[in-house]
Amino acid sequence: MPFIEVIDCGCCGYFHPQKSDGDCRDNADRLTGDQLDAQFGTAGWQIAEKAE
Repeated sequence: MPFIEVIDCGCCGYFHPQKSDGDCRDNADRLTGDQLDAQFGTAGWQIAEKAE
């Protein structure tokens, strides 16, 4: 199963992939914790320490 690091966005309240382009309006990059759990499993994602 793949692993992903996400950014906890303070602007929109969603998570974004760390390698996102930073556009909060991109619905494909707006994820909830439940969506991440369903797609990657509870151990398949983590909040990144900082954005790249």
